[in-house]
Amino acid sequence: MERKIVRIGNSYGIVLPQAVLKLAGFGSKHKLKMRVEKNKIVLTPLSS
Repeated sequence: MERKIVRIGNSYGIVLPQAVLKLAGFGSKHKLKMRVEKNKIVLTPLSS
């Protein structure tokens, strides 16, 4: 699946499809940790 990086104010972002979020077990209220690993962006849920 390809996504385009878009400008959001002074930052950049991507829109994640609802189906992808559902498969990953994420919802709109989840907080995520972001890191870069070997030129890849990795998102993981924060523990509550």
